[in-house]
Amino acid sequence: MSDLPQAASAAEDAQPSSRDLVAEYARLGVGGPSSEWKLDETSNASFDICTTYSRSLVVPVAATSEHMAEVARYRSRGRMPVLCWRQINGSTGTLIRCAQPGQGLLLKTSAADEEWIKLLWRTSGARSLVLFDSRSMLAAYANRFRGGGVEAIGRYGIPRVNYCSIRNIHVVKKLAHELRTSQFARAGASHELRAPRSSSEWLGVQARLLDASLKMADYLEEGCCVVLHCSDGWDRTSQMSSLAQLMLDAHYRTCHGFATLVEKEWSAFGHRFWMRRYLGQPIFAQFLDAVVQLLRQHPTAFGFNERFLSDLLAMHDGRSLPEADSLGRDAPITAPIQYAPFDCDSDRERLRAADARTVAAPPTAWDQLLAPERAHLYRNPEHVLPAADALMLRPDCRASKLRVWEALLVPTPRDLSRKARPSPTAALVPCCAGGTAHRPLQLEGAEAQSKAPLEFEMT
Repeated sequence: MSDLPQAASAAEDAQPSSRDLVAEYARLGVGGPSSEWKLDETSNASFDICTTYSRSLVVPVAATSEHMAEVARYRSRGRMPVLCWRQINGSTGTLIRCAQPGQGLLLKTSAADEEWIKLLWRTSGARSLVLFDSRSMLAAYANRFRGGGVEAIGRYGIPRVNYCSIRNIHVVKKLAHELRTSQFARAGASHELRAPRSSSEWLGVQARLLDASLKMADYLEEGCCVVLHCSDGWDRTSQMSSLAQLMLDAHYRTCHGFATLVEKEWSAFGHRFWMRRYLGQPIFAQFLDAVVQLLRQHPTAFGFNERFLSDLLAMHDGRSLPEADSLGRDAPITAPIQYAPFDCDSDRERLRAADARTVAAPPTAWDQLLAPERAHLYRNPEHVLPAADALMLRPDCRASKLRVWEALLVPTPRDLSRKARPSPTAALVPCCAGGTAHRPLQLEGAEAQSKAPLEFEMT
């Protein structure tokens, strides 16, 4: 490839399936004849290690199923540390994601977990091991009352913990709701959406998320092995991991590459798409807003435009996709539509739903968004292919440099038709299991704890 930037063309849209994670990890150098990383498709084939991870996990070649199972028992909900991204330009930058350790009030430790982290570090070839906790220090310590906590860094060889103090799901829910309801202005027939004057709190939250992700990306760019987690590792962990990869890897800044990123960091790692939407906790919308801020500051770095993200948000929220000649703001809001992968909370649920399905499978967001006839709607004419040695994106993370994304102001079907909250002792069967109603499903033991709404989560 020439060292000079090239104008992007339609050729970048000719990409493999967004869910082909085998090909994506192969692109990252996993599984090759000389690779020290492997795509393990057997240890979690029956979801025995972790019910919310996918069947395929990237681990060191030297890893054993027995060691993995022991590590999973020490991590919240079995979400053990695994590789999700690595640099492919000769650097040793490696990103590991997981959930918090099971430290608890007794400050329990795990020799298996400590050795596992060190094995990941050695396999990465990095000189430094860095830990990022998306929570505040106070929240991390408070989680000891629930059996969680944070790593005893001296036992892992970690110099210190980088606490990011990213706001939790309850604050995000409150601020997002205020954005949508405090001022939905109508200017004539255009139904213009205007950001509320009280949007500064939201922009402050977004500034903190972007700043933490940029800091983590800097460590990865320097060739460090970074371990990232929050409490359960499926909300803020997915946000920070995805944003850092967008800053570092130009592949994810195309339509197909972005779809792959969402499938890899959100679907395959068990983000609770359906439950978060049902409870009005817009974690994925918050992530898309942060992507919009990146796109606005680096317009030539992305192959897609804001409409691509707006339409993706509409499908996530259950709104019908606007027609090709529509701006997408005035699409009719009807009963929520279930689009895959947003109709389930994990790959395990998706497989169970497929087995139990009595109606046609729900449409997938990617089949519609990535359809050839819509490519012209989403292509960014300013996009320039990066040079081989292109530097990472470095956004200005000050809140004063961010602007509210108008798509966040569109009310969701849930805003217009609120339903009773699910029982905290019962889970709900997503619509992907067949039928149209949300039906209570009584669960027992650890699975009931995993599926119950985390309304009192100390994060």
